[in-house]
Amino acid sequence: MRAYIAQVLVFINGVFVHSRRGPTTITIIFLLLAVSYRVNDPPFIEELRLRSFDSYVRAWPHQGITSRPIAIVDIDERSLEKLGQWPWPRTVVGDLLKSLHHYDIAVLSMDVVFSEEDRTSPNNLVRHVLYDIDPITRDRLSRLPDNELYMTRVMQDGLPVVLGMPSSNKSVDINEKLPPSAVKGAFGPDPIQFIKANRFNNLLPNLNVLNEQAQGFGVFSFGFDYDGTVRRVPIIVRVRKQAYPGLAIETLRVGSESTALYARSAENVGIISVLLQRKDGSNIVVPTDSQGRIWVKYGEPQPYNIAYQQGQKKRLYISAIDVLERRIPKEWLKNHFVFFGASAAGLKDLRNTPIDPSLPGVEVHANVLSNILSEDSLSVPPSVGLLETLVMLIVGISIILIKRRFSLVPAFLFLIFFVASNFFVSVYMYLEHGVLYDALLTSLVTFLIFIMFALFNYLRESSEKKHIRRAFVQYLSPDLVDQLSSSPEKLSLGGEMRTMSFLFCDVRGFTTISESFKTNPQGLTQLINRLLTPLTNEILENKGTIDKYMGDCIMAFWNAPLNDEMHAQNAVNSGLRMFRALDRLNTIRKKEAKQANKEYLQINVGVGINTGEAVVGNMGSEQRFDYSVLGDPVNLASRLEGQSKSYGVGMVIGEDTATMLQQEHFAIVELDSIAVKGKEEAVRIHTVLGNESYENWDELNELLPQHKTFLDKYRSKKWDAAEKLAKTCAKFMPLAKFYDMYIDRINNYRSSPPARDWDGVYRAVSK
Repeated sequence: MRAYIAQVLVFINGVFVHSRRGPTTITIIFLLLAVSYRVNDPPFIEELRLRSFDSYVRAWPHQGITSRPIAIVDIDERSLEKLGQWPWPRTVVGDLLKSLHHYDIAVLSMDVVFSEEDRTSPNNLVRHVLYDIDPITRDRLSRLPDNELYMTRVMQDGLPVVLGMPSSNKSVDINEKLPPSAVKGAFGPDPIQFIKANRFNNLLPNLNVLNEQAQGFGVFSFGFDYDGTVRRVPIIVRVRKQAYPGLAIETLRVGSESTALYARSAENVGIISVLLQRKDGSNIVVPTDSQGRIWVKYGEPQPYNIAYQQGQKKRLYISAIDVLERRIPKEWLKNHFVFFGASAAGLKDLRNTPIDPSLPGVEVHANVLSNILSEDSLSVPPSVGLLETLVMLIVGISIILIKRRFSLVPAFLFLIFFVASNFFVSVYMYLEHGVLYDALLTSLVTFLIFIMFALFNYLRESSEKKHIRRAFVQYLSPDLVDQLSSSPEKLSLGGEMRTMSFLFCDVRGFTTISESFKTNPQGLTQLINRLLTPLTNEILENKGTIDKYMGDCIMAFWNAPLNDEMHAQNAVNSGLRMFRALDRLNTIRKKEAKQANKEYLQINVGVGINTGEAVVGNMGSEQRFDYSVLGDPVNLASRLEGQSKSYGVGMVIGEDTATMLQQEHFAIVELDSIAVKGKEEAVRIHTVLGNESYENWDELNELLPQHKTFLDKYRSKKWDAAEKLAKTCAKFMPLAKFYDMYIDRINNYRSSPPARDWDGVYRAVSK
């Protein structure tokens, strides 16, 4: 493998570095690849950009969160020490609500859920705790009202309460009703179709007796970015087929006496904003991203573990015990949007945010509400992505033109000017408009373009001094070597179309094997050579041509350069004999490991074989070339090898290969109709268990009719019948893993059924 890589580097050095336009060509290709990555936005690119935005939030956080009419009544360590562990009795919560009602708050929003009955209610005490009390006392206690009734009476007195609900993994019951949603409709297309990141199958609602007295219901669950950081919080979420408001926007709706909440959306754009309609006819508009989320501009973390002192300046967090005992000034809470939540570490509501790796979840909602009230949230308009792409393309081309016309020094000065200007624009857009423009990626790409030019200059000078010349390593069969030796003219460039068979063989779990040789790289090389030698011999003895070795992978083909009418049979026989050769090698290695008292790691391989028409010939340049093949059948053979592990078999062959085999000479079993990754067209795939010498022919002949019926039931979506047949067929041990895989797939289809017009084709998601 090292020799192969070295030859490739020599090729690049010779073709590109020494040519006049080579460096420019490679640089333009790199620039186009970078633009493509930015457009497609893979996870690692997005994570790089998000971390850049995090630094802005830390450097210039949201200001004045404590100056907004927002407060957090905190379940802190001091409250837990005095009132006991959470959850508190509903009578204590009711007393807390009474105190908040005394403070004339605008709304109380619960960042906790009351989904279970109070364990300290009289009836629950009688049933679960007080077993030995006398009947009279038991009867008297049973007649007392539950604690929830005490809490609801306070809510009935006029205290506006928004109950929070988390997402739930509970299975969906179509008869189960969720609390009503304040999202009454949409201006534009249904917003549900645009919500991808924050969609839940179910919610964990509060007790019905509490729901009946609540003024609103908000979802306080939110998703995370790739690194587990909370940067975008949903204003609306999707629950089943209904939109629900997030906790912050529902708090604003109830606290501002708005009557309804609507989403504004547009085709090919997604959700644009959320609109609150107030009783006086005015509207509150909250811009969102296309999935109904708001980018949170966090304020500096607020202290939440400081005990109240007389005369202390107002702060965001107020201990629940101080509210309960009414020890704070009334103006601290009057007409405020109040969140009730926890900062105590033991209650596990701490979130990783750009501003603090352990910010209480309730403060996240407070930041969202503060952003909305101050109109100081962040956004990434669709036009920003286009701007970043255009800047990357224009500046990259500018550096290429400057380097070609002048030298590295002017290009370097231009690079410095651009990077400084780029970051200045990014910071300005953040501070003045709340727009997140990524200067890091565009600057990094242009910097790498400059580095590439500098590297090419170095390689050219170094190459001209040392005059390094190397040749490609070629892997050819002995027959091909003899033919080319007698007819050197065959080494000229050219090719022809032929119907051929192609084989790919790859070691399974090679990473695990290689890790065991970290301290012994020579041992790994010896093991690979020891493996590839007998496998190669089986290919060559069956008239095959080795195309190339790719690390632990072998690629071979048949019917070129010499004609071979039995190419499909020879390819399959090679695969079967390779498994037998591997068994012999594993037996020897196991004995050697036992004698040396070392750990034994068994080597397993997967084989993919396909037949089809491809171009074969000498490919490359007049200086360097290789005898190889190109075409879709070759790629399909590689994909089939990758599927062998998924289907629990050693060998997977394509439909054309199976057609060319004589059924009475080969034990062939159909596996599936599959569209491999990268292709839309489906193919029938099979496995070969053996040839004439196969020992289980009788069992196989009994299996095949049931197997055919199983596939028919499966493709007809008759899951129960198919599963029953699969369990019966699984007794045929060579295919036990194959049927287990189908049983798992059937179970998945039960929970996530395929489309009505499903044609029975399985679409692979991996190579």
